[in-house]
Amino acid sequence: VFTKVSECYSDTVFVANLTDGGEGVKLDSVLGLTMDKLQISRNSTEPAGIGTAIRVVGAPAGYVVLRDHNIYNVRDAIRLETGVSHLIVKEGWTEMFTNYITGAWAAFAAVGMLNTDASHFIGSDATHRLFYAESAPAGYDIRKMIVSTSRITFPSVSAGTALFDASAVNNTVGEQRFALERCLWTSTDMIVFKKHASQAWYYCQVVLSGNTGIPTAALPVHGV
Repeated sequence: VFTKVSECYSDTVFVANLTDGGEGVKLDSVLGLTMDKLQISRNSTEPAGIGTAIRVVGAPAGYVVLRDHNIYNVRDAIRLETGVSHLIVKEGWTEMFTNYITGAWAAFAAVGMLNTDASHFIGSDATHRLFYAESAPAGYDIRKMIVSTSRITFPSVSAGTALFDASAVNNTVGEQRFALERCLWTSTDMIVFKKHASQAWYYCQVVLSGNTGIPTAALPVHGV
């Protein structure tokens, strides 16, 4: 989907046999896009491969809406290399993945609302993250990321893995807001939020509300 698409709708898209370095759908400078019944898979038994299901690049995106998607066996389910005002996911199924949303932003790439609702996350690899800041300039903002009424099953998790992981970037002034609300989840050795050892945040908010599963007392927040 290429430059200056102001409003686009697609229904029932299948992408199979994704290569290790490949991408299922590339959104380049898209202003508005709704995708229904998107299915992307990688033809390999290797857990959490190194492909990308949805890659967002170019000029800052407007709204991106995904409904009833199925993403299987990728490293990054959604990779943001530019800003996005609204990313809305409804009834998604993401299985065998490393990162659900990966941020690899250029300068001045603001992020508005990242909202996932009524979805399933099922992992079988050792490392799982709902959000991973892979790279970012100083001062990048996430106005709010919300995961709500979803099922999160990480049966095998390496120690130190974080649901919201910003440990790779040293951001000095950005604002971050993350919320996990009304989810059913099970995991072990899981940190809720993990930041860079020398980071000094201007504002960071982590909200856990109404979740069932592992007690929140066993899910530490690191370095905030």
